[in-house]
Amino acid sequence: MVYTFNVDDCLHKLKHYLPAQAPLKDFVHHNTLHAFQNQSFFEALQTSNEIFGYKTSLSLTEYKELHDKGVISKDALGWVISNSESEIPLESRKKLMLNLSESNEYSRRIGKLRAVWKEQLHIDLNTLVHLNLFKLVGSYLDQGISSKPFPNNKKGLLNAISDIENNTIFEFFHSKRVKELLFKKEHNIIDLLQIIVGDEKFFEQYLIDQQFAHPGWSGIVSVIEKNPTTLFDRKEIAFMDFVYLELLLEVDALDKMYGEGNWKTITELTNQTPLDVFQGISMSREWEVKKWWQEALELSYFDQVLLGLKSTVSHNTNEIKPSFQAFFCIDDREESIRRNIELVDPACETFGTPAHYNLPIYYRPAGGKFNTQVCPGTISPEHIIVDDRGSEEHKKDLHFHQNSHKWFSGWMIAQTMGFWSAFKLFLNIFKPSVSPGHSSSFEHMSHKSNLIIENVDGKEVEGLKIGFTIEEMCHVVYSELKRSGLTKNFAPLIYLFGHGGSSTNNPYYAGYNCGACSGRPSSLNARVFASMANNLEVRSFLKTKGINVPEESQFIGGLHDTTRDEFAFMTLNY
Repeated sequence: MVYTFNVDDCLHKLKHYLPAQAPLKDFVHHNTLHAFQNQSFFEALQTSNEIFGYKTSLSLTEYKELHDKGVISKDALGWVISNSESEIPLESRKKLMLNLSESNEYSRRIGKLRAVWKEQLHIDLNTLVHLNLFKLVGSYLDQGISSKPFPNNKKGLLNAISDIENNTIFEFFHSKRVKELLFKKEHNIIDLLQIIVGDEKFFEQYLIDQQFAHPGWSGIVSVIEKNPTTLFDRKEIAFMDFVYLELLLEVDALDKMYGEGNWKTITELTNQTPLDVFQGISMSREWEVKKWWQEALELSYFDQVLLGLKSTVSHNTNEIKPSFQAFFCIDDREESIRRNIELVDPACETFGTPAHYNLPIYYRPAGGKFNTQVCPGTISPEHIIVDDRGSEEHKKDLHFHQNSHKWFSGWMIAQTMGFWSAFKLFLNIFKPSVSPGHSSSFEHMSHKSNLIIENVDGKEVEGLKIGFTIEEMCHVVYSELKRSGLTKNFAPLIYLFGHGGSSTNNPYYAGYNCGACSGRPSSLNARVFASMANNLEVRSFLKTKGINVPEESQFIGGLHDTTRDEFAFMTLNY
C-alpha cells in the first residue's frame, strides 16, 4: 500500500490534540485531557505521559512513601486490591505494588524527529525561528497594545506579511526561494515539507513535533480561526497559514546559515523509522499498579471526609428561620468562606452555585465599545444587559499615551514625567494608592450603573435582546432556586455574592475572577438576579410553582473581592 500524506487530515488531527485555550479576554477552565476523552481516566494519563512526556501521576516511590507514612491507609489499599478487575492474580497484587520498579516515565514520542537538527547539525531551529514567528503573529493579532496597527491586518496573515515584504524596505526573509514561495498565489505546505523533511512518510510526524514545540501559540491560532469572536478586534487568521509561515522561517534560517540548497533534509540526516505519534497505547502493568495506588490514596481521604460529614450536626432546620441566607460561587475561594460563615453563625444558611446565576448574558458598560461575556464560555448568549448612563469618564495616565511611543515626545515624557514617577513611587511608601493601570473587580460595574434588566417592546442591539422579559425572568429565578434547593423557609435577607479580584499589570488577571463568568467579576450577575428575584410579578409566578417568597424577604446582590478580601453590596438601580 502506497502512503499518501494528506495536509487537511494532518492539521485536523493536530487541532484535536492542541490545547483549546482562547485568548484571555474570555477565561475558561479547560480540561487538559480533552483529546483523550474516549479513554478511561488512567488510560488517558498513561497516553498523555507517553506521548507528551508530561508527569501525570505520582511515581511509585512517592506512593510507597505515602503508604509508609500512613497517608494511604492499609484498609483502603486492601479494599482496592480486592475489588479491582485485573488479570493479575489477587494473591500477588500487594507484593507487586510494593516491589515494582519505576520505568523511565519521562520518555516521550513528540520531539524525537526535530531533535535531529540539534543532534546532527548542532543548531536550534526553535531559537532561530520562534522569536520572529511569535513577533509576527503577535503583532498581527494585536488588540490595541501596539502604537500602530499591523498593516493590512484584515487580509489574512500571509497576505499581510507578503504585502510588507513586497512593498516596503522591511525584509522578514533573506532567502530568494523563500520569498518566491511567499509570493505564490497558492501556498502549499507540501512544497515546504519536501524541502525540509524529504520523505513524505515523515511529514505528519515533523509537523506534530513542530507545532507542539509551542502548543500555546498553535492552540490559540486554531481557536481564533474556529471562533473569531474570541478577539475584540477581529482578525482573519488560518491555522494552515500559521504552519506555512513557520515552515518558511525554518527554510529561511537554514538557507541563511548553509546557503540555498546546501543542506540535507531531515530524513537524509536520520535513520529513524516513521512514527505514528498518536497511535493507541495499551495499559501497562506499571500504570495499572499506579491506578491502584491512586485509588487507595483517594479512598483514604474519602473516608476521612465522610467521617467528618457524619459527625457534623446541622444547626438549622426547616422549623427555624435562618438569620440570613447567602449564595456563593462554587469556586474554591468562595466555598471556603461560606463554610467559615456557617461556623461563625450556625443560624445562617449558605448555598453554592455557579456565580453566573443562570444568566446567559453579555454586558455593555456605560461608554463601552464591546460586549463582555459574563457567563460560561461554552454558552452563546442571546441577551445583553446594558448600562444606559451614556459615556463614563475613566482615569488616564500619561505614561500610557500613544505619544510615549514616539521618539521626541517619548524622550520628553521620560525626562519630565520620569521625575514625577520617582517622587510618586517614594510617596506610595507612606501613602499607597492605585494607578489607572490597576484592575479592580469593583470597577467592572459601577454601583451607579442604570442597568436595563427588563426587556420592553422587544428592544435589541446587535441582534441581542436588551434585558429579559418577565416570562424569561420567571424561568431564570425558578430554575436557580429549584436547583440550589432554596424553595421554602426564606430568611429576611438573602445575599447573592459574585466574586472577583484586583491586580496590577497582570496578563493572567482573568484567573483571579469568576470562571463561570468567562474570567470576569460576577457582581453584575448577582445584582441582575437579585433585581429579578425581587420583582413582584416574578414572585407571583413562583407561588404558582409552590415557592412562596415572603414580602419581607429581600434579595441583595454583592461582590467579594478575593485578593483584597473585601465585600460590597449593590442591588438597586440608581
